[in-house]
Parts: sequence; structure tokens; C-alpha cells
Amino acid sequence: MEPLFKQLQELRRHAEALVKIEACSESKEEPLGPGDHSIEDLQQGSCSHCGAVPWLESARRNAGRWEDRPLVVLSLFDGIGGVWASLCNLGIPFIGYSCEIYPQAIEVTKRRYGSVSHLGDVRKLKRTDIKETVVDLVVGGFPCQDLSCLGRRDGLHGTRSRLFFEMLRVMQVFSPTWFLAENVASMSWVDRDEITRHLGITPLEIDSACLTPCRRQRIYWSNIPYPRTCPRVKESEGTSIQSVLDPKVEVALATKNTCVLTKNITEIGRHSMEQVFNLQENKIRYLDVTEVELMMGYPPQYTNLDFEGYAAKSRTRLKTRCRLLGNTFSVPVISYLLSPLLNRIIRERTRCYYLPKSIRQQDCSIMTSGEIWAMYNCEQRPNWYAKIVSRSGGRFDVSECHWEPGMKRGLHRPLHIEVIFLQLTKPYELGEPDLWNTIRGTGLFVLTDKVEDQSTWVAFSHRVTTVVEHDQGCYFIYPGKAEVWSIYDCGTEARYLVYVAESTVDKEKAVKGAPGKEGFSARCRLLQRKTQPDLYTLLDKEVVYDDLGVFSFRAPYHFLNERDTLKIELATKDRERGAKGDGPSRKRSRGSDTSDYEELLDTELEDTGGDSDI
Repeated sequence: MEPLFKQLQELRRHAEALVKIEACSESKEEPLGPGDHSIEDLQQGSCSHCGAVPWLESARRNAGRWEDRPLVVLSLFDGIGGVWASLCNLGIPFIGYSCEIYPQAIEVTKRRYGSVSHLGDVRKLKRTDIKETVVDLVVGGFPCQDLSCLGRRDGLHGTRSRLFFEMLRVMQVFSPTWFLAENVASMSWVDRDEITRHLGITPLEIDSACLTPCRRQRIYWSNIPYPRTCPRVKESEGTSIQSVLDPKVEVALATKNTCVLTKNITEIGRHSMEQVFNLQENKIRYLDVTEVELMMGYPPQYTNLDFEGYAAKSRTRLKTRCRLLGNTFSVPVISYLLSPLLNRIIRERTRCYYLPKSIRQQDCSIMTSGEIWAMYNCEQRPNWYAKIVSRSGGRFDVSECHWEPGMKRGLHRPLHIEVIFLQLTKPYELGEPDLWNTIRGTGLFVLTDKVEDQSTWVAFSHRVTTVVEHDQGCYFIYPGKAEVWSIYDCGTEARYLVYVAESTVDKEKAVKGAPGKEGFSARCRLLQRKTQPDLYTLLDKEVVYDDLGVFSFRAPYHFLNERDTLKIELATKDRERGAKGDGPSRKRSRGSDTSDYEELLDTELEDTGGDSDI
């Protein structure tokens, strides 16, 4: 692979063009941006801002000439226009609309992409603001301040991150063909699951270090099919810090750059930037902001503008540039995620998505009354089931929380989740050696008669969606499509994981409670464990199961880097993150019975705190 430093000379020549753009602005001439290029320019890849890398060039070459109309694209929380840079990388012509309120970000986008229309605050966006009858793509990296491990952890319903619900509103208003949503990977599982529930799409986690010299872990939700494989360029010279340096003069003292964190801008370059050794002067320096622009997929000096009011304050302008880069996309990653749109067959065969009945923030919440949730038992198998009666306090209802005088912001009321546990019916209990830690996680369940209180959300695994509810308070739970389940082989006492490709059940027979007569069948794909913990590869080998009893528990998952690699949660260790203050215990009782297991059920869950990085 050709390293990026060989492309650097060409990019630096384009920097001279940017100087000319500055001169144009002083003379009141309207500068050109990639959005002003002709369709022919984009098809030929002549846009000066592309800086395409070999895997991207190969994707464009394989797709052939773009012959469709330009895409109508709406970018929410647009920042400095990472979406437009990505579309130019792909050679996809577009008619662009931007929603952004940060003045300096708007100034950068206007200067670099003159044809993009600016619509202001997303909360004021109306259907009449876009004249085209069809919006092809909506992209939004909604605010992360309440979700990031470096923020207040107020959650999706916090004062900033609740703008996600504005994205839902926009999708309801414009009914785009495709969408792409993005946020930090360090969010808690509660927030990730709630976003997944509202969008109806299993997310994909990507660290931009897989494609670029910059580390940046993010989660994406999109109805554009995820690429099946990620380009194997993570360890290549072209995706290292060294690729943006002159190897004859300077040596990078790290292979990848850490995240550009907006919280570190007070000491610019000394916390979030890696070191470079100058061989001629025998001196150490830190990476500068222009080199960070290159590593994130932008041309040099992309954010170097004389922002209004900052002309004489070079240090303030430097801080502003870092803040802009800290809040933007990694262009190669967005190019990778949008690259399937180059394929005409994919463009014509769109995946559907289903928004919730109500998209109002006050109507959307996780663990609402009446939902069935799986909980981890003492053996770390999430096949205890409970019906949510009510919940209050904690981070779940932060929008309803009132802070008292003297309380620190982000300190919530104690969490209380009232539940009623479900219990296997007698026919399905047969063969279970221990009803406190059942092996099977499917069959017909009935509600117990006692309401119990949970003071932590760590023990909750996932919302049960493949369930048939009967009029008499019975619930039939079975494996559903696109779920991952653990299979228990009683002969070898071994477990393995499968991905459910298709499943069928006769719902009328299911609620009659006769094991083996539910009309059940599931076509599943085998999963192969990788060397990294909790990572599995989705194999093409399929197995058909007609016995419902072999399914032990469902394991939550999301994709990692590509759609054939699954990151699976098999225990509570990944759920403890961010649990501080929600209480350490998880309990389940069985009516008025006493048990030797009660002491085990009051399990102390060690708080591991938040991620060290985003």
C-alpha cells in the first residue's frame, strides 16, 4: 500500500490553493469548494480534497462511473463538513443541506463547500426548508457530552445528548432512504440499547485506527448494509503517524495518535498529541494541528481560517481548530461506511427501518412499564426474566430529576426498578437440575405473585422482543431472527454460540405449554471464537434446530469493524461500566421461600469506572 507521505506532497500543493481561497475571500469573491465541482470532476476523482487511499480508490474503480442523479443529503450536527469530504472521497455527487449552530464550524463548511445550504438549528428544521421531494440520506453525529465516559454521564436523556430525539423527528418528517447515526463507543450499554431500540438497527463499532493514524472509537447505526470486511490496513505504514511526516527529517515516536479531546485544548498539543523527533535538530516536538487534519482525512490547513474576532489571537484560533477537529468525523471511516452506496444494486435494494410510534423524548425511555427483560443469574446466564412494573431515580429518568440546592450536577436520586419475575411452567421445568440457575432460556413462563425491587441496572441484560403474551399472564419466549443464542449440549455439557438467521413458531400451539409441540424451527449460523476476548466470526456453516430446549440464553451483541465480526456480551463485566451510584446488589427471591442461595444472590459487583479514552 502506498504510504500517505507520498500523497502528502500533493496535498501540500493543494494548501497553496487554500491560500488563494483566503485571498478570494478578502476580495469578496465566492470561493469554490468540493461541493461546487461538476459531476464529471467527482466521477473522475479530481476533487482536490479527496486524498483517496488505495482501498477507497479500488472501491470507486470497482463501482464504475456514477450515472445516477446527485444524492440529496441532510447532515445534522454537521460540524466542519466531514460528510461532504467523505462523499467527495467516494466520487458521489450531492445536493447538500447542513444543520449546525457553532459559528466557527459553519464558517469552515461555507468556505470549503460553497454549494451546501445551511439551515441552522436542527430543532427548527421543517419539511419546507428542503425543496427536493426526496431526501436520500440523513447523517447525524448527535452530541456526546451526556454519553461519553469523559462527560457527566447523564445519559441519552441529558440536556445535550437528548438532541438524538431531534434526529428521530427529522427522520420522521423527511423519511430518508438511508440514515447514518454516530456517537461515542464509551457510552453505557443502557444508552446503546435505547438508541438501538429506537432505530431498530444493530450498531457497528469502529476504531478509526483501523483505517487511519488516529485512534477514535465510535458506534454507528445505519440501514446502509455494513461492509462485510474491513480493509486490512491497520498495521500498514500508510495508516501510521509516520505517514504524514517526512521520513528523512522526522520520526514519529508512536504508531497511532490518541483521540483529539476537546477537554485538553487548554494545554494544546501536550495531552492529546503524540511526539515527533526531529533528526536534524535532535529535538522533540508535538504533532501540530495541521498534521492531525491530515490524519483525520482532511487536507492541510482545512480549519486554518481567520475566524471572525480571532484574527489577532493565534493561540485562540489554534484552540478553536482543535475543538473543531475534536467534534468532527474521521473522514476515511465515514467514507468506508458510505461506500456500499457506490453499488447500484445496494442503492436499489434498500433496507427498511422502523421508528417508534412516538419520537418525543418524554415518551421514549428504556425499561418502561410492561416490558419483559432478561437478567443475569448467579452463573452469568441471562435467562432469568422479569416484567417491569415501574422504575424511578437513577439515570433512567434524568429528564424528570430535580436537583436540590447544594447537590452536584449529575448526582441522581437512588435507582429503584420494581419487577415481577417470571417462572417456567411445570412441563418446561422438567429436567432442569436447578430452578435458581436454569439451563434453558426458552419456553412458557408465568408471572410470580411478588413485586421485587432492584437497585442496580447492571444485572439486566436485554429487552425480550421475541415473546408471545397469552391472556392468562403467560409468556412464551423463543429465539428470534438476528439474535445470538448459546446452545447447550446436554450430552457433552458443552455450550457454543449461534446466530439465528430465521426462526418460526406456531404461536397458538406455543401458549398451550406442551414442550416439543410448539411448531418451532430455527436456521442458525455457527459462530467461531477469535483470539480476542468476546469476539466471534460469523461463519457460513448453518445448522437447523427443531428442539427449543437446547437454547440456553440470548447474548447481546453488536458488530465490530465489519458485519461478519460480532462483539458479544457474555457476562456482567461489560455492564458494570458507569454503574457507580446505582447500588451494588442484584436480588431475586422465590416468594416466601428461604434458600441457601440468598447469600450468593447479593453479589457485590465491582465498579470498574469509565473508559480511559473515547
